[in-house]
Amino acid sequence: MKAALYENDAQAQQHARVMASIAEDLGCPLEEVARIYEAELARFIREARIRDFLPILVSRSVRELLAPRARNVKEAPALPISMESV
Repeated sequence: MKAALYENDAQAQQHARVMASIAEDLGCPLEEVARIYEAELARFIREARIRDFLPILVSRSVRELLAPRARNVKEAPALPISMESV
């Protein structure tokens, strides 16, 4: 996590919890979620006058960006596994 994005440790931990929740909910790697989340957070910070709602707004944006990938993973048909190949 980039220190410049967070004003203090508590804020960094709050955003880390949000990133972990997104990764778990969507089944995406945490590293990918963190990369996208921090890019979106930096974009939102540049325009934000009030920072209290950034975790909610950034979370929504990241979920929208990652949703198509998560949907594709969940909708992918399971591959049949034969006992002969085991």
